[in-house]
Amino acid sequence: MDGAAEILADMGIEKFDVIQIAQTGGSGPKVVIISANGYMYALKFGKTRIPISDQLKNRGILVDLIGESRLPKVMQFKRYPDGSEAMLITAPSRNTLHDVVTLDNMGIGEKEILRTVDDIVSRFIVMWKQTILPYKDNVCTRPLIFRNERIFNFLDQLVINSLPFSELKGRNIIVNKKNLGNISDLIQVANQDNSPKYMVTCHADPNADNILISPTLNSKSTCYWWLIDYEWVGQISWILSASHFLGWWISNASRLKSRLETNITPESLEFSYEVYRSELMNNIITRCARKIARFAKQIKEPDGWDLKLRRMVALLILGDVRFAGARSREAYTHYLIAEGFQLLSEVKEKTT
Repeated sequence: MDGAAEILADMGIEKFDVIQIAQTGGSGPKVVIISANGYMYALKFGKTRIPISDQLKNRGILVDLIGESRLPKVMQFKRYPDGSEAMLITAPSRNTLHDVVTLDNMGIGEKEILRTVDDIVSRFIVMWKQTILPYKDNVCTRPLIFRNERIFNFLDQLVINSLPFSELKGRNIIVNKKNLGNISDLIQVANQDNSPKYMVTCHADPNADNILISPTLNSKSTCYWWLIDYEWVGQISWILSASHFLGWWISNASRLKSRLETNITPESLEFSYEVYRSELMNNIITRCARKIARFAKQIKEPDGWDLKLRRMVALLILGDVRFAGARSREAYTHYLIAEGFQLLSEVKEKTT
């Protein structure tokens, strides 16, 4: 609990039951889901990249765009003398979109899940259309200019079979016996200009763990859903935002069928594995991709946007190497590298 009980007592909650200690990604906060007085709440506290007070301001931006009904209610906010902050919000569900798609005991049919995902993506597209502006990297909450450097600096320090990745970049990468090409050349593909014509204002991190889902269906036979985690709300490349609807399922929901094998030779870095992705996940990816393509056509995003999207998905997957431990997916580290470079190889094939 690490201080949660003291914070809750300070908020006037003496008696509670811990339902779940939630995993968090790279931002570092602690989130505890509790039951008290017949209701569920989520307490967010601890060190965060973006102060919780700023996240509350970001929430206000979303209220204007999507309405209060899509956001859990803020019950209390506390700031302490040491500079730390805490926020208590309602927890309308303990299940995320990730849970609903990957677990079999949620009691929600696949048709209802697909309709719900359609509803979520459609609502984001409405936000994009409402806030669309010419792209300027220097005003974005997630500027592209620093993203690649951060991702590949981390990979350089990663040790693979006793060798740092930085010493392997001159070799070819081979995935399931297919030679994808030289690693350094593929990194250059990733570093091509990914700037879109337009930026939008939205949640900016719509991964499946940031969307709460209730198994209760509304009149449209879709699940009720809510957005959480407001660190990056603001202006962002619409393509970067869209990449989350595709990349999450490859990065965080796919399952290895057997142990991944890694081999290093003087000429190559080789990975061999089989991966399982459910038909539901594949359908989600396909349907989201269609909606994204339709939006790109409507706003007349210049040709090549689809390759930028593919590069963004590749970078999302490679960036998730940093969070594999926090998400209890250390065994998937080499898989993430392989999948990310496969996508970069596909981009290279389409542009040469």
